[in-house]
Amino acid sequence: MDPNLTWEITEETSGGVDFELLNRRLKGSFDLYNKVTKNVILELLPVSTSGISTVGYSHLGQVSNKGFEISLGWDDKINEDFTYSINANYSRNKNNLDKISSNNVNPIQGGSLGNGQWTKLFGSAAVGQPLGSFYLWEVAGYDANGNLTYVDTNGNGSTGNNDQGDRKFFGSYIPTSTLGVNISLNYKNVDFSVNGYGAFGHKVYNGKKAQRISGENVEYDVATNFWTSNNTSAANPAPSTGIPIASNYFLESGDFFRVNNITLGYSMSKPVEYISSLRFYVSAINPFIAQKFSGYSPELNADGNPYALTGVELDAYPTLRSFVFGMNIKF
Repeated sequence: MDPNLTWEITEETSGGVDFELLNRRLKGSFDLYNKVTKNVILELLPVSTSGISTVGYSHLGQVSNKGFEISLGWDDKINEDFTYSINANYSRNKNNLDKISSNNVNPIQGGSLGNGQWTKLFGSAAVGQPLGSFYLWEVAGYDANGNLTYVDTNGNGSTGNNDQGDRKFFGSYIPTSTLGVNISLNYKNVDFSVNGYGAFGHKVYNGKKAQRISGENVEYDVATNFWTSNNTSAANPAPSTGIPIASNYFLESGDFFRVNNITLGYSMSKPVEYISSLRFYVSAINPFIAQKFSGYSPELNADGNPYALTGVELDAYPTLRSFVFGMNIKF
C-alpha cells in the first residue's frame, strides 16, 4: 500500500438553470459541468526497484469528466378523471485520462480473460483515452484457411501475438450518453406507469465468445455462420480449438435501452368498513431490452474497476424477467 495514499479529490465547475413554464405544467433543468479528479486511485504492482512485490493502491493520474445533463417533465390533466405525467432525462459525458502521475509505474495489463489474454492497458499510451479503454489487435480479415488476420499497425511486418505494438485503443465501456424515461397515467381508480433506462456510445467485450479451453458453450451465431471454402464472407472465422488473441472481433456495441418496470393498478377507497383503501396491481419487471450486444447483457459492471473485468462478459447471467401480482391494504 502506498504510504502517501489519501482520498481522491475532485474539483468541479458547473452551472445550470431550472425552469417552469405553461402554468407549471412544463418543468425542467439544464446543467453543464467539468469535473477533474487529480489523484485517481488505481490498483497496480509497483516497479521492481521499489522492492515491493504485492499489488496495492496508489494515486496514478488525473481524469476529467465534461458534459451536460437535461431533464424535462410534463404534468397535465385532460379532465378531472384523467391525469398524466411524462418525464425524461438525458446526459452526455466525455471521460478522459488527462495524465498519469509518473512514467515510473508498471503498466496495468487488465481485463484478463483467464486464458492468457488481456484486453486493457493503463500506461503512458493510454493518456488521452477514456478510462478502461480496450487495447486490442485490429482484425484485417481472413487468410486462405479462414483464420483471422490482423492489421500491421506499426508497419514492421509482424502481426498478431508476435507484435504487441500492433495493438490500438478501441473505446471504453463507459457510456457517452444515458437516457431515462418515466410515464404515468391515472384514470379514475386505474393507474398505469412505465419507466425505462438506456446507455449509449460504449463498448463491451464478448470474452465468453473468446473462451476455448475446456468445454465452453459455443454461441449460436458462431456455430452456424463460420468461414468455409463455400462461405468466405461469413461473420465468424473457421472453427478452431486454439485460444484466439484479444482483438476487436470480440468487441461489440454496448448500446441498450431497457424497460425497467410496467405496472397496472386498480384502487378502491373504503371497500369495507375496516379497510380505508385497497389496491390490486400487476407489474412486469425487466420485461424488455433492446440491445446490439450478442451476449447476455451489456450491463457488465463487475467490481467497478476500470482495468479489471468491467465491460467484459465472461460468466454473465441474463437479467431476470419477472411478473408480480400484488395487493396493498390500508386499515
